[in-house]
Amino acid sequence: MTALLDIATKGMLDSARAVETIAQNVANVETEGYRAQRYDPSTGATWRGRACPSLPPARYSGRASASDVDLATEFVDLRRQQTTYDANATVIRIATA
Repeated sequence: MTALLDIATKGMLDSARAVETIAQNVANVETEGYRAQRYDPSTGATWRGRACPSLPPARYSGRASASDVDLATEFVDLRRQQTTYDANATVIRIATA
């Protein structure tokens, strides 16, 4: 039972961290040169760009350029995180009832 609660709690925390990252991306949608970030729950780290985190980061010139934040992607990710958070909360609610 404890393992189940630990897993669900970690899932909720991971979703909360991902939502924080999404919020930062949305807040910087019009910031010149800003690169979207993603939260990786397997490592607990946030990484820049949409490429695989195991690859070296892409280099770009020092010139300012438009941000690469796509609001449609951010809102789809936000909805996914909400669903994941709610599912884990339901597991905890049922397990502790």
